[in-house]
Amino acid sequence: MTETASNQTSQAPELTPEQQEGMVWAQGQLRNASKFLAEKGVILETVFNEVSTYMTNKVAIFKIRDKERNKYWVITGDMPTDYAPASVAKDYKEAARHFSLNWQLKAENIIRMPTRTKVQSEFAQLLVNKAEELYSLID
Repeated sequence: MTETASNQTSQAPELTPEQQEGMVWAQGQLRNASKFLAEKGVILETVFNEVSTYMTNKVAIFKIRDKERNKYWVITGDMPTDYAPASVAKDYKEAARHFSLNWQLKAENIIRMPTRTKVQSEFAQLLVNKAEELYSLID
């Protein structure tokens, strides 16, 4: 008697409505990030899904490679959209900490300006708030 291998194809498990909503949200955030990056001269080529992450309706952090073969971390969602070279962090948590600290430093520079507008002051406060929120999300 010989055993024969079964020819069953494995199918991806059904996604819950929440998972489907999350994926749609993340795809929309990736489009937003891609547009932002293109405006900065960075043309997205590849997304490293295995090291990227998102929290639906809050934040998405993607590791990407551009057409020039440079790698970046990009953050978007209910946060300021921003990007940094991939060398600043080994994973999405370190990337989030980098963005949080960077926003706090930017806010501090705005606050220290001898003359600043109301809009600049409000932006600085937004950066501080989002930096703190981001840090608490990944902590």
